[in-house]
Amino acid sequence: MLDELEWDQDPFTWWKSQKNNFPTLAKIARKYLCVSATSTPSERLFSDAGNTLTAKRAKLNSILFERIVFLKKNLVDVEKFFE
Repeated sequence: MLDELEWDQDPFTWWKSQKNNFPTLAKIARKYLCVSATSTPSERLFSDAGNTLTAKRAKLNSILFERIVFLKKNLVDVEKFFE
């Protein structure tokens, strides 16, 4: 039976103790548990939206505006779709 991780415990310590039982999952946990929470992607999205919706484009249709911002943020994936 595995030791349960309590809410106040360090997940890195738990995965270190379980690395012999789950070597692959322990590597994945070390990789992804270290990712810090950040607001950078949302800040970039707001910046792009602000650059799209300027004073000259203030009357831009909301659906068209959403589509423009979506395409701008996903252009690489959209281009792959049409290859």
